[in-house]
Amino acid sequence: MELLKRVEGRLTFENNRTQIRHEVELRRDFRMVEIRFRYEPWRAEEKEISPAQRPAVFPKWSLGEDPDWRAEAPGETEYRNVLMISVDDSGGIRGMTHMHRAEQVHRIGVGGLTTEGFRPGMVPKGPLRVTISAFSVWGKGCSYTLEVYGEPIEGLEWRPFELHSHTVHSDGSQTVRELEGQALALGYGGLALTDHNTVSGQREWSCAAPELVRIGGMEWTTFHGHLLFLNCSDYLDWRGLTLKNFTETLRRIRERHPEMIVGIAHPFSTGSIGCAGCGFEFELRDWTLIDYLEVWSQTYKGNQKVNEAAYRLWTRLLDEGRRITAVAGGDWHVPLVGESGLSATYLCAPEGERSPRAYLAGLRAGRAAVSMGPVPLLELHDPAAGADYGIGGRMPGGPTKVQARVGVREGSIFGAHRTPQAGDFLVLESSRGALWRGECPDGTASVPLDISGVRWVRLALYDKSGGLLAFTNAIYREAEEPGDAT
Repeated sequence: MELLKRVEGRLTFENNRTQIRHEVELRRDFRMVEIRFRYEPWRAEEKEISPAQRPAVFPKWSLGEDPDWRAEAPGETEYRNVLMISVDDSGGIRGMTHMHRAEQVHRIGVGGLTTEGFRPGMVPKGPLRVTISAFSVWGKGCSYTLEVYGEPIEGLEWRPFELHSHTVHSDGSQTVRELEGQALALGYGGLALTDHNTVSGQREWSCAAPELVRIGGMEWTTFHGHLLFLNCSDYLDWRGLTLKNFTETLRRIRERHPEMIVGIAHPFSTGSIGCAGCGFEFELRDWTLIDYLEVWSQTYKGNQKVNEAAYRLWTRLLDEGRRITAVAGGDWHVPLVGESGLSATYLCAPEGERSPRAYLAGLRAGRAAVSMGPVPLLELHDPAAGADYGIGGRMPGGPTKVQARVGVREGSIFGAHRTPQAGDFLVLESSRGALWRGECPDGTASVPLDISGVRWVRLALYDKSGGLLAFTNAIYREAEEPGDAT
């Protein structure tokens, strides 16, 4: 494994009841992170305890003293140095220890590698923080060594998801098990259950077919728009929601439930029964509260005008510097038999990983592609730095001469158009317009690009008539510094 960080430090009596934080910036996703922590001495000799330290043995009672009881030091008090550690990644707390051991090794990762007390799953790119909690430090203090090792992810798996579905628990006509069976029969590898304003269907998830990744969710159905909450297992009351208090209400929900993923459903829909609320009318003053936008609703061509408007909205948000993921949502309500034009959102996670958390992390990070046929593949390579940036990646603003690796692979969803057909073509789209257009290659092709002034790049697949078949999410680029011309 690769050594990511090594820290040596020393704590004294003054560090009692304090938190010492060490952070490492992960430049890529990791299959496993191993934290090795040791300190010494484990116990201070009584002769090292100064008179000023001895009162610290006793707690400072907040409830008042009991006149009939006096705290006395045990006859054989052990003055142990007690240091605990906790770990956070970019998604929140991964675990905390309470182990009275001077040498500890903790692993966080996929495939049954995770130490008890920590949440399993890939460790995403971004800040990783290890916090040392000093419960007690005695005598002359203690020294510690902290080492963080990592095993990066080598293989990634793209899995097709349906992220918007309904059952008899709201206005759908299928049971939960029937919905699961439909997803499997149509070739989906993941399913989000998003009944309107209820989570009651989640208790009926089947234990069969473990190859289907199941995500609990809810469609927040209000007078002025619909939102999709994924990784949601509790009711969220919308009844006090107004056009004006929407942003603050959503902010409070996100603060209470940081683990949830939030998306806007069919933003330009007028509904099929003249029902108020299908289109998004809220005044959103903070786009950082939204993780994703449903740009393809139902079948693309069956809802083409609505979907084209949503795709243009997403493009405009990217141009404004927003980093927001675009997805498809079938909005399933009835059984689909021989349906044409079905689409899927392909989410990325480490190979062999089957946890919803891993795929939701991919969704939040923008590691996603949308397709109703073949699936486009995109990577940008900076030859000067020897660095690669995949879908959802963030690259620095300096490099302007890069190689785009483009390709198409077979889709997984039921339908005739699963591989590229004669006349299909690819377009590298960006904040500066189209950068390249070409035929679908056999395998992958390398395309030289000048990305001066570009803030984002995505790859789209069109049929011979110019109809959109599929697209990747963006690779983002930081703003250029004056004088950048590499």
